[in-house]
Amino acid sequence: MNGAEAATGMGNATRERMMALLQAGFWLTAVNFVASVGHFAYQLYMGRVLSLSEFGSFNTTLSLVNLLAVPLAAASQAITHDLAWHHANDNQRELRRLQFACQKMLRHFTWVLSLIALALIQPLTVFFHFPRTSLMVVALACVPITMWSLLGSVWCAGLSRFKLLAGLNFGTMIVRFAAGVAFVYFFPTAEAAVAATFVAGWVLASVVIFHRPSKEEIAAESVEPTESPWNREFIIYLGAALLVGLANFSYCFIDQLIAQRYLHGEGLGLYVAAGLLARAVFWGSQPLLVVYFTQRSGREHSTRGSISLWLIYVAVVVIGVILLWLLRVPLCQILLGPNKMHELPAMLEILKLFIRVVIPVGILQGLGFYYLAAERLPESYLFGFLGLGYCAVLTLFGRSMEMMLSLMLGAAMISLLVLLLVAVIRWGRSQP
Repeated sequence: MNGAEAATGMGNATRERMMALLQAGFWLTAVNFVASVGHFAYQLYMGRVLSLSEFGSFNTTLSLVNLLAVPLAAASQAITHDLAWHHANDNQRELRRLQFACQKMLRHFTWVLSLIALALIQPLTVFFHFPRTSLMVVALACVPITMWSLLGSVWCAGLSRFKLLAGLNFGTMIVRFAAGVAFVYFFPTAEAAVAATFVAGWVLASVVIFHRPSKEEIAAESVEPTESPWNREFIIYLGAALLVGLANFSYCFIDQLIAQRYLHGEGLGLYVAAGLLARAVFWGSQPLLVVYFTQRSGREHSTRGSISLWLIYVAVVVIGVILLWLLRVPLCQILLGPNKMHELPAMLEILKLFIRVVIPVGILQGLGFYYLAAERLPESYLFGFLGLGYCAVLTLFGRSMEMMLSLMLGAAMISLLVLLLVAVIRWGRSQP
């Protein structure tokens, strides 16, 4: 075989590998969409069978668990960025070695973060005024398994096992729904609804907890030293990813925990129920950001495709808001069920206030992914500090439902204006 034929063969192999990855990515996206619909249906079911007070506590407990998982999600995002760059540059040998190193690092990182989260959860439940110790106990159980399920997702994606990941995501949804229906039938409480998340988490966590190194992994580590992902650039990027992750959580979910601190009973339930419908816009559009982040991370400069993906994301957020406004009455009726229909006018009023916040917060979430993918670290750190400021403002002054939603809109708009001002200043300095 001459050089030209060899080059052609390598090119065909690369194209076949890329086509296989695209096909697997398509299935992952499609199955994830179905799984997201299933998780949303689970929330709708819980809204009907639980009292408003219990439904509010159910969601705020999940928010607390997700808050404690943010550092691991940030580490996973930083590693995804690094792996995407190697994959785009076809550094297959380095990529494989780095994958093994990242898996080992994340496994150790998960143990450490689980212990830290378990130490923090008690003071956090006291600070946010969770009403029962049993809610803290079920959150304690969910934190480690949530982290290990997140690690399982990263493990599958890092090894390009997208079909396995799609199947596990779908299985997680099925197990959660089945376990939740069974638990709540006998115990109609927030603890039972959250416990279903603990049971479902084992589906994804099992691929890591019960994983044994393959012959290929053992051979790769014995022949060549494992490449460590830890270097100065990675640590700086990891700090940016952590700040952006905390900021995105603050913009999208921190208000639920603050509502738990200041609201009680049916008032908390109505706030959480309306917020659930508004946040469905983020759930429906976030897969586009994940695809955008991976594609943009693999290239040194922006491409027409990545810009189009980001614009499509913004369009989906806007369309989602329009659909939410048009369908707000039937959606509220489905969530409340026939036994709580007297709360419909109050919930509609709260939802109208939430809808005003969705577009600016959705744009902010997209900007966070853009800054990280493009390695615009100064803007990433600024974005993170703005998100922490947003959280502080809501915590200090969001003592009522109306004040909370007004502050969310005002603080989100101020954050956008600050980021726009910085972008204009940096653009002006770059001009001759």
